[in-house]
Amino acid sequence: KLQVAEWNLVSFCEGIYTSFLSLAISRNIKFDFEYTQEEISVYFDQIQMEKVIFNILSNAFKFSADRGTIGIMVRLIDDCIAEILITDNGPGIPPEKLDKIFSDFYTSGILNSRAGGWGIGLALAKTITDLHKGSIRVESRPAPDSISGYTRFTVSLLPGKAHFKEEELADEFSNAAPYPYMYPVEQGVPLSEQTILPEGHKKYTLLVVEDNEEVRDFIKESLNHSYHIFEAINGLQGWHTAGTEIPDLIICDVAMPGMDGLELCRKLKSDERTCHIPVIMLTARAAHTQQIDGLETGADVYITKPFSIQMLELTVRNLLLSREAMRQKFSQQVMLQPRNIVLESADEKFLARLMKIIEDNMEDPEFGVTALVGEIGMSQTVLYRKIKALTDLTITDFIKSVRLKQAAQLLLQNQLGIAEVAYAVGFNDRKYFSKEFRKQYGKAPSEYIQCQQD
Repeated sequence: KLQVAEWNLVSFCEGIYTSFLSLAISRNIKFDFEYTQEEISVYFDQIQMEKVIFNILSNAFKFSADRGTIGIMVRLIDDCIAEILITDNGPGIPPEKLDKIFSDFYTSGILNSRAGGWGIGLALAKTITDLHKGSIRVESRPAPDSISGYTRFTVSLLPGKAHFKEEELADEFSNAAPYPYMYPVEQGVPLSEQTILPEGHKKYTLLVVEDNEEVRDFIKESLNHSYHIFEAINGLQGWHTAGTEIPDLIICDVAMPGMDGLELCRKLKSDERTCHIPVIMLTARAAHTQQIDGLETGADVYITKPFSIQMLELTVRNLLLSREAMRQKFSQQVMLQPRNIVLESADEKFLARLMKIIEDNMEDPEFGVTALVGEIGMSQTVLYRKIKALTDLTITDFIKSVRLKQAAQLLLQNQLGIAEVAYAVGFNDRKYFSKEFRKQYGKAPSEYIQCQQD
């Protein structure tokens, strides 16, 4: 069902163009965007028309060789018909195949096994264009020996809105806010060009769970500039990788053989090792009920394919910034009030359980990482990554912080001397205790007592 409104077709296509820039750069493809005028106003459904342009461009990149040429042009014909032209110098399409490529799952014999066929993409593109009462056509010249071929797809849209039904016209609220990719970052420069980091400076780790190799490679190439990337080809492999590597964020497809994305997300969010990890779900199923299914499993964000890679990058960044704020909050709570955290989430309950184990063994100076690992029932590596993700502390520093907070509470009661407090919270050396106390609170134990009393 269409929901059309009046949009600037040039800005719309430029937003999609920027989504493919990082891929073009990574493959040394000359990728051009041209238009005959800065504003060409047309009535169309942005979400649906994006699928049309995205599918045609995806095929252009799919079939073009590295160092090839791909172009987009937006133009107005006779001051009324708006056209989007997408060209490439790939292998081209034989004349006898041209009338078949808009059929579902059609595969041309000229294509190699890696590229495959056009799948359902162009059939969907034609259906959506037909719904807009527009047209889509293709011209192509197959590539002779050692010479590039040529293919051009043209999408034509009618002026005005008289050809749409009343129920297809979006209301004022829907028309008020453009689709997210209409806001390119820093004048259209993709995030991948702004945030390229050396390998040693990549702070976060992402896990991409996607059974489609091309989509998985596309996401990896687009995000690899700023993040360490793990890959999984299905839900089961993703589950094992998440449980051992404890990534900072997971990007997961919904439709996969065996364990699908919904089941994977449900398992991730119900497991104590992985429940803190943000999950972005990717799916071609756009119905609200299907999105609700994804969110009910605990997914943090639900993105519909085809998607803008720029929007995905921003979503990843925002979720990680949100987790960073949560990490600081939890770290402060560990430092300030170990037993008084308000239990709201599974992460907070997990931290409370950790602190209770430490407090129950407070007087034992031998209680350390190995003992805590045994009590909590996780491997040392998994527990380290879990605590680091939640508080930015190592296991050793986490235990020490809880001990020192208990020491601060005991010091304020004025019932034990400093040496006695040190022994009571598991420190055998008073000098070492005073040194670590000063690190955490900025004051020696005696100064801390005096300051609190004043």
